[in-house]
Amino acid sequence: MRSFQPVCNKCRSGKQAEGANWCLGCSALEVSSTLLRRRWNNPGLRAIAEETLLSTAKLCRAFSNLDSNLLTAAAVDKGPLAAAKSRTDRPRSRTPLRDDRPPLRRQPPGEERRRSPPMRRKRATWRSRKKRRHQLFQKGEWNQRSPGGPR
Repeated sequence: MRSFQPVCNKCRSGKQAEGANWCLGCSALEVSSTLLRRRWNNPGLRAIAEETLLSTAKLCRAFSNLDSNLLTAAAVDKGPLAAAKSRTDRPRSRTPLRDDRPPLRRQPPGEERRRSPPMRRKRATWRSRKKRRHQLFQKGEWNQRSPGGPR
């Protein structure tokens, strides 16, 4: 009979640590997040802590990649039945499929046209229109601008 060990209440994939509701990974992540939110008196020590966490994250990513590669390698080793169920016989290429269309014409470097985005006028607000009318009135141009005069 298999022994039942409860799963982590946070990630639902790891096993709970003894006497805790979370797995060790989630607990470590929470502790590091809490510590980085604190104010550090020595910025050099904080920089070292950040570099250490970054290295740890990269190492965890490498372990995750290794785990998925081992899983696919184990499926290939199982025999012809597992190979028949796989989607393709050859490894997936990172380059897209080539087509017969000619390549797009591009201008040589340095000759590309640089166009600035069109200028958008800001919508005049009531206050800006009132200010403009006042300026025109002060100059004596208000009556020339609107033939009917002020409303």
